[in-house]
Amino acid sequence: MWKLNEKSKNPYQVEHDELHRHIREDKPINNAYYTAESTMTSIIGRMATYSGKELKWDEALNSEISIMPKNYAWDADPGPKIDPETGLYPCPEPGVTKVI
Repeated sequence: MWKLNEKSKNPYQVEHDELHRHIREDKPINNAYYTAESTMTSIIGRMATYSGKELKWDEALNSEISIMPKNYAWDADPGPKIDPETGLYPCPEPGVTKVI
């Protein structure tokens, strides 16, 4: 079995150390690309789980389906309605739910 030979550092501490080093050295730090790629990876995971299908990065990026509310307001429609027959909110069904 493979095992790391050295004690690994806490990634949260490393992140803070890097930020503080950049502040001390007056260097810009930009994690936007890493953050966006990480977020999109999570979104693709959700899409694959909901649909039950393997997705390609470009397919997910070009999807026309949105799960966002149509309106951002205090009185906006909150989204899916409870099914009067079951009393449940609709749930994604692998193989049925469309994500692209």
